[in-house]
Amino acid sequence: MKIVHAVVALVLGYAGNVSAACMTGDIAGTWYSHTAFFDYTGAGGGDWARCKLVINSSGGVSTSASQCRLASGTLLTVSAGTVQVNSSCALSGSITTTRNGATVARMVLQYGQMDSSHHSFSALGYNSNQSKWKFLMQAVEQ
Repeated sequence: MKIVHAVVALVLGYAGNVSAACMTGDIAGTWYSHTAFFDYTGAGGGDWARCKLVINSSGGVSTSASQCRLASGTLLTVSAGTVQVNSSCALSGSITTTRNGATVARMVLQYGQMDSSHHSFSALGYNSNQSKWKFLMQAVEQ
């Protein structure tokens, strides 16, 4: 009988971890992302960027502590951004990067999902500055 109770407790505990809900503050932290951009029209081209994103508990992206670097090594400034997570762990928001004061990309997160540990997320989106450019993003928390 004790074994049955132990198995039930183990299963219930495991199920709780798999379906762990998210809270707004789960987005807070230092995130390292890799983003692959592609031209969905088939005209060719693509790029990738790696970013350090420092996000507060309200979803605001720090413009002084965050930055991105393109595949070429070009450094981009993060000039604006918000990333929100809801109770279903779905993500939304946008991140704007600039170089020499000109906007390079405004990455709009259309479909994003945080994992149950709240330490990584994936997202799909588009560059609202150049609508034919779509992206895939993967991020892990430091």
